[in-house]
This record gives sequence, structure tokens and C-alpha cells, in this order.
Amino acid sequence: MILTIISLFALGAAFLASVPFRIAMLDGARVRYQSFGKGAKAVVLIHGWICDHSFWIRNIPALSAEYRVIAMDLPGHGGSDGPKTDYTQQHFAKALDAVLRDAKVSRAVLVGHNMGAPVARQFVADFPAKVAGLVLVDAAISTPVDAGEMEKRKARRLPFLESLRSAAYPEIAGKFIDRMFVAETPVELRAQIKPRMMATPQWISVSAMDGMSDGSMWASKSDVPTMCIFSDKGRKTENDAMLSGMFSDVDHQEWPGGGNFTMLEMPDRFNAAVFEFLKKIGF
Repeated sequence: MILTIISLFALGAAFLASVPFRIAMLDGARVRYQSFGKGAKAVVLIHGWICDHSFWIRNIPALSAEYRVIAMDLPGHGGSDGPKTDYTQQHFAKALDAVLRDAKVSRAVLVGHNMGAPVARQFVADFPAKVAGLVLVDAAISTPVDAGEMEKRKARRLPFLESLRSAAYPEIAGKFIDRMFVAETPVELRAQIKPRMMATPQWISVSAMDGMSDGSMWASKSDVPTMCIFSDKGRKTENDAMLSGMFSDVDHQEWPGGGNFTMLEMPDRFNAAVFEFLKKIGF
């Protein structure tokens, strides 16, 4: 039987639906997550900008067959509360810690997609003893710069943030999401991704995007074992140099044929790579 992307999503959705949601609390707000399996160690999946836990739908069934897996909705995303606050990487890292404490996880490998990558790196900075490894996929990584250059970066991003704040948000955000796909991205997969992202409230989208302009979490070199997976855009040599300056132990891979959702576009290869990494670091 040939399974279509739609049927694969339906099977994944049924698997996720079989496990009840749990709630961790952060400053009086609910942070929703799911826990698959038991134990004090876990593989923790952190979704990207205006996504939610369901973006790991093609990975959770495979990974949870061998490891405890936790998939969360970051504050303001999915089923988590969206209180009036700044959606910074520090805030997201605190939410991740609240989830791990509620789930009684003392040691984790953090798998971060897109914005989930700086969240994971911020968590390493704030809670280093809890992290055994990092897997960063299509990561929103900023090269370390001094305070002056950081302000210049924020200034350059300001017009885009203002456009996201405007009444034209649906069009601006929609086109921004469309640029995350490539010709090889199946139409059915696009149809699953885009509406889920557009469901995130506009003001949270803007605040989270603004929070990503803070690259301070990349300023110090990390010695946590790390695997970085990017879709191949012809920048392997350039990225090798950048990542070697940011991580003392990094496996950098660039895969052809994908857009900005490698874990959904190439799930079998992605899952196998994660298993190999986990085995390599003895997790």
C-alpha cells in the first residue's frame, strides 16, 4: 500500500492523539506538552517560529520507540497560554525548564527546529547541567557579534517587524512562509504546514520574531556535542567555518532537496541521523 503524505499525517495525528497532554506552569501561565515514554532522560523536541508540537508528527513515533520523547508548545504557540509578555529566547528557555521539571527530566538532548535552535542554545547557557546534546535543524543561527553590530542587525530587521505589525500581516507572513519551501516540497506538505503557522496570533508572531534578533546566546562557544542539519543552499564551507567557531564538538550536515522543514520533508533520513547522534554521544 502506498501511503500519501495526507495519510501519513493522519497516522501520526492518531499516534499523538493517543497520548494526553500535560501542563507545566510558568508565572501562572500554562505550557502544554506531551510525554511519550518514561525515564529521567528524554529527547526534547522544540518547534520553530509560529509552529507547534505537531511539526514533529513524522518523527515522534519513530523516536519514541527507543527513547522517552517530549514535545512542547512554546508559550504563545499551539495550545500553550499566550500571556502579554515579551517572547524572548530567555522566556522560552524558562518555559522549557518548567516542562522538564514537571516531567521530572534531569538530562535531555534538545532537538530544535528554526527558532527552536536559539531556544535550545539559550537553555544550554541557563541550565547547562541538564543538556547532554543538541540537534539543530534548519536553525536560526546568528554569528556572534559585539553589542554595536547587534544593534545594527536589529535596526535592519525593524522594517520587516513593522510590516508584520501592519494590517498586511496575512499577506506578509504568508509570503514569508512560502519562501521556506522549495520546488521539491510537496503541495500536500505545504497544505499541512502553512495554515498551522498562520494560526499563531499576529502579536505573538511579531514578538517572537523580534526575540530572535537577540543573538547573545551564540556569543560563547559551546562544548555540548552538537549536530547541525541544514537544507543544502551551497554554503557548506562558509557554515563549517561559522559553526566550528560556535561549537567545539559539531557534526555539520547539509542535505539537498529540502526547504526549511527537513524533519517533515525527509523524516526517515532525519530520524536515522538523530538515532546515530544519540548513539554516538552515548545517550
